[in-house]
Amino acid sequence: MIEVKDIHYAYKTQPETTKAVSGISLYISKGRYIAILGRNGSGKSTLARMLNALILPDMGDIIVLGMNTKEKVNELPIRKKVGMIFQDPDNQIVGTRVLEDVAFGPENLGYEREKIIQAVDNALNQIGISELRERAVHTLSGGQKQRVAIAGVLAMKPACIILDESTSMLDPKGQAELLAVTEKLNKEEGISIINITHNMDEAKFADEVYVMHKGTITLSGTPSEVFTNVDKMIEAGLDVPQATKLLYELEKEGIEIKNLTIDEDEAADILGRLLK
Repeated sequence: MIEVKDIHYAYKTQPETTKAVSGISLYISKGRYIAILGRNGSGKSTLARMLNALILPDMGDIIVLGMNTKEKVNELPIRKKVGMIFQDPDNQIVGTRVLEDVAFGPENLGYEREKIIQAVDNALNQIGISELRERAVHTLSGGQKQRVAIAGVLAMKPACIILDESTSMLDPKGQAELLAVTEKLNKEEGISIINITHNMDEAKFADEVYVMHKGTITLSGTPSEVFTNVDKMIEAGLDVPQATKLLYELEKEGIEIKNLTIDEDEAADILGRLLK
């Protein structure tokens, strides 16, 4: 669905340029839940904006559903199919009421009135916030605002939703609610999810994880494959699950573990056998 071909990008700030992304290639299949992990400055948010054609690569190409992001004519169709949810929902919400905000996208696409109403109703129902439709946006919690932002993207019938550090300003309850919504959209609606984050716990349930460090992808695979590669994760300035870290430290002390795991129950079984 999204093919990234050896892309490079540098921010042009006088008197020098700063490389943000360097030589990244990857393929994101339809219906997958992808996590892209990296600490601040790793280039992950720059990559996110390039997937949505907000930034164009200096070199290389990004093909979204057969459309090259570099071609101006593809800009609107790509942003319709690949929706972005940003870190601060207040920077994304444009309506004073929930209903107005969710309707904004379909209106800009030129939908007829009846089609707009249907798109808004469907989106609010999918996210589970129909009861908020008449609420003033400024009265909502951070988590509710992020769900409104997702509904606004959903109303345009996207094939993919990118979350760019979308949970970082939320409390634990808001984070859990938002992640539950995205998981539901992925599993039940077949919408591809790309979660850009530095939070290890958000990546544990992804189909695939990519780790970025200094503008490149240094590690990729299933959550288990990625998080049990402790040395590479530490090198990228990231954490690993507590159970994995404990087994890793025991292994460093010369205790034979055989296989690291991210599963707490499996880790407990290993520790139990060691104690016996």
